[in-house]
Amino acid sequence: MQRFLPPAGTVTFVAGLVFWFGALVPEAFLEPRYTVWFMGDATPMGPKALFGTGLFGAITAGFGITIRRLGLGVASDQVDGPLIRRALFEGLIVWFIPDNIASVATGAYPNVALNTAFLVMLLVPILAIPS
Repeated sequence: MQRFLPPAGTVTFVAGLVFWFGALVPEAFLEPRYTVWFMGDATPMGPKALFGTGLFGAITAGFGITIRRLGLGVASDQVDGPLIRRALFEGLIVWFIPDNIASVATGAYPNVALNTAFLVMLLVPILAIPS
């Protein structure tokens, strides 16, 4: 079952990018500023919904990269400090950059400051993982 972690992480990463891109350019997927829910009619998406969708996509993409990297290590029996550090670091970067792009694009500027604080808070223990 461990061999399924890297592909599952890749699918999760791609799904996150689709949500993130859909928040920035909703016209690329659906009618302008509309989304279709599984059980209902098309509903207008305002700036807050687009921000939430972009945020969700960025977090999902970062999680997918982390799972993929850890899965590659588990599959090759090479789970050690450097692998864990790299997986967490890559996941953070894949979350941080798209999340801030979505925040700026939707006018959620305080979220950029909050993201930066979280990044610093999380990087300190990650960088302390022994090599």
